[in-house]
Amino acid sequence: MSIKIIKFDLPINGSKVTTLEALRDNLTDEIVNLARSGQLERWFKSRQMQEQAQAVANAASRNKKDKELFLALCAVLEVEVHPDDASAIFDAPPQAGRHVKGGKYFDLYQELKTENERLKDSLENCISKIQHGIREAIEEERKITNFRSLSTYSPFHNLICKINKFKN
Repeated sequence: MSIKIIKFDLPINGSKVTTLEALRDNLTDEIVNLARSGQLERWFKSRQMQEQAQAVANAASRNKKDKELFLALCAVLEVEVHPDDASAIFDAPPQAGRHVKGGKYFDLYQELKTENERLKDSLENCISKIQHGIREAIEEERKITNFRSLSTYSPFHNLICKINKFKN
């Protein structure tokens, strides 16, 4: 009686990978942990890819550094990766920037762009409200002074000068 191996999806890059091609398309630095845990080897075995499963096991046992293992796994998957690209991922100093798990840098860019636009809109709205309030205060000041021109001693004169200077 033989034991049937059950296929399972490989979670990587926010996707559930079911094919070798999909694995290549979703390849990120997450693959290192999947190889070290044995999950990548089991995934290959569940798909009757014994040669790749063995190559992953060998790579995981021979390469102690993450960057070396990543490059070895890329070779197993037949994915071309320049060593400088791997260095950028694994050798970057921690303070160089925000690390995004799974390398979803485009998603982070989109998120930051959306947040920037939201903040810009909010700021423009606040500026508009302030300008409206100033206009109302000027009108009120003019009513109080019986429509005479604003005096240079008016509390709004300095504010108006500063706003005009800021606009220019």
